[in-house]
Amino acid sequence: LTCRIGMNHNQSNRLLNKQELAEEINQPPTTINKLRRERKIPAIRIGYRSYRYNLAKVLRALSRLEIKSPE
Repeated sequence: LTCRIGMNHNQSNRLLNKQELAEEINQPPTTINKLRRERKIPAIRIGYRSYRYNLAKVLRALSRLEIKSPE
């Protein structure tokens, strides 16, 4: 995974939508959906079908997983 290093406090606490998270961790949005459904990454449910993600918490969760980059 590639991600931004050196986030400041405001960036690490900012909630991202699926597309923003996908861009941050260099994965397709479908992978974000899959990881959320499998409860491998933390998500905050907003409304009926919307989710938001805390980048710092997602990166901690992903550090415990091995994810192959898309080829």
